[in-house]
Amino acid sequence: MQRRKSAEQAVNHGPADRFVDRAAVALILAFALGAYANALRNPWHLDDNVIILRDRRVHHADAWSIISQEYWPGGGFGNRVYRPLTTLTLAANWALSREPWTFRLVNLLLHAGAGLALYALVRRLTDRPPMALAAALLYVVHPIHTTPMNQVVDRADIGAAACVLTALWLMQPRRAGESVGVARGVLAAAVFAAGLLFKENAVVLPLLALGCDAWRWHTSRPGDAGPAPPRKASVGRVAGAAWGRVAVRVYVPLMVVLAGYLCLRVAVLGVVARSAGDINPLDNVIANPAGVGAQGDAWLMRWGTPVALLSLAARLLAWPVRLSWDYSYAAVTPVVSWHDPGLWGGVIVLGLLVVSAVVAWRRRSVVLVGLSLMVGAYSVVSNTAFLIGAAFAERYLMLPCAGFCLCAAALVLGGASRSRLPTAARVAVVIVLLTAAASRSIVRNLDFRSPERLDLADVASQPDSSRLWKAAAAAALNAGDNATAFQRAQHALSIFDRNPEAWRILGLAAMRMNQSGAALEALLKSVEYGGGHDETVHVAIGQALRMKGDYRAAIEWLEAHAPLDRNAATVRNNLAWYLLTADPPELRDPARACRYAAEAVEIEPAAADLLDTYLAALHAAGRGAEAAAVLERRLPRIEGTAAREALLRKWDRPAD
Repeated sequence: MQRRKSAEQAVNHGPADRFVDRAAVALILAFALGAYANALRNPWHLDDNVIILRDRRVHHADAWSIISQEYWPGGGFGNRVYRPLTTLTLAANWALSREPWTFRLVNLLLHAGAGLALYALVRRLTDRPPMALAAALLYVVHPIHTTPMNQVVDRADIGAAACVLTALWLMQPRRAGESVGVARGVLAAAVFAAGLLFKENAVVLPLLALGCDAWRWHTSRPGDAGPAPPRKASVGRVAGAAWGRVAVRVYVPLMVVLAGYLCLRVAVLGVVARSAGDINPLDNVIANPAGVGAQGDAWLMRWGTPVALLSLAARLLAWPVRLSWDYSYAAVTPVVSWHDPGLWGGVIVLGLLVVSAVVAWRRRSVVLVGLSLMVGAYSVVSNTAFLIGAAFAERYLMLPCAGFCLCAAALVLGGASRSRLPTAARVAVVIVLLTAAASRSIVRNLDFRSPERLDLADVASQPDSSRLWKAAAAAALNAGDNATAFQRAQHALSIFDRNPEAWRILGLAAMRMNQSGAALEALLKSVEYGGGHDETVHVAIGQALRMKGDYRAAIEWLEAHAPLDRNAATVRNNLAWYLLTADPPELRDPARACRYAAEAVEIEPAAADLLDTYLAALHAAGRGAEAAAVLERRLPRIEGTAAREALLRKWDRPAD
């Protein structure tokens, strides 16, 4: 019988090995570029519009604010997440270029880096370059990554996956009989820290490292991989000493980094994680099934729903045909009955995982590493050990996909002595898998050509999602089709009537159709159901009140909101304008208008319309000389030559 290569087998890399590795690097980079080159020129999508386009910290590279504040701008979204390295890299991108393709190029390089790290990890564990290359190529072209590769802010998931895989590679000994040195242990801990600062799901690294170490220990034991040692006691002492060195050099630095990260997270956010009551039931029905009106066995809804979602995760990894950027309610619903087919699908997947693990353990197959990577990485996003912000998302499979691809490569190319398939047939299977996966990714990228195209494609895939119908309504609103936006928002609310974003879009569409009463009612509903963190809602409420002729109420509403959001430039600008133009005239107050307009200009110094309001307020207050000085000082900071020239023509006049 052909002897399996042990994880502890010496690996002597000669010129041929170096050539193989260089060729593998070139292939991984080429496949990553081939699968996602057509995504580079796609526009901004989804959360990019908030986290990149509306975050002043990104625009001004405010590193201290990024490090000392939560991830979402303004802190009003209540998400309680801390990802400063993601935001810092976005700020660096913004400073170099504001084109979306430049941001996606960085994401593509990070993704390719994750593929290279997976290749290096499997290469070191098995010394089987074909298997390592197949796993890495399958990983970089897998269609499950299309949403993270197109939504720029999912750099958090891409960066965390790249860091975890790199750290795992660093933590593996180079040769038989060696242990990881102190320098490599410290470097792995530093990469671990970077992963945590990209996204919190990198916390799973120590668990994944234990899986790799357990497999190496298992394959190095006496058996068909080598002769039996002379005495069990000596083997136990040697193994104990080796594990002691690993603990000191590898796991202690990891624990130090983890403790420091948790302290920093608590210092910034005040908590380690959100409670169930803080999580929007629309996003995560597991956290609050009653919030979507679900009734049934509470235990089954809490624990059965994650099991049901396991079958969804398995389907998307194995058959990524129906993809979607959203899996909120009612695309995902709570399990309320033991007859739920999704529940039993999840039970079957769990059973298959257990059987596969037992078989892999007995055969000492590297499939065991793939299973530990897949299951371990998914465990932190499965809403079992603790609750997270969403019930499910394709980006959650970014790291588990690495384990899945390793399992697939090992099943096709591993165990040559046991396989009845000739080598050419096994290579052909890999080529077919790569072609199918890359083709699906390329086609899926086309859905991201525009927000409306994406939303309509995903509504067809998940027609029960309230959020997808809301997004389709927003796309219609942005395209100027107010009637369609109104209808789609109504459909979103028919699925979940407490969707604040759908109420906001319904209100904006009604206002554009001059239905001020319906608009005001919908916008107030948005605030009632948690949409008060959105500045556009308050701006729209002010506009609706003004359309009804109630300037007093509009001023009072905006004046009440302004102190609650220090970054609400448009609220302050509109408030200043209403204080200048209110009817009846006794409501006008140029002095207060000057104060709010000045605050707006400080928040957005490059906005021409805000400076225009400030200058109008200064002139209305009889402060023409000050207005001239403000114009001279602030005009160079206004974006656009035409905007600067228009301001100069309008306000470059003698002082009052």
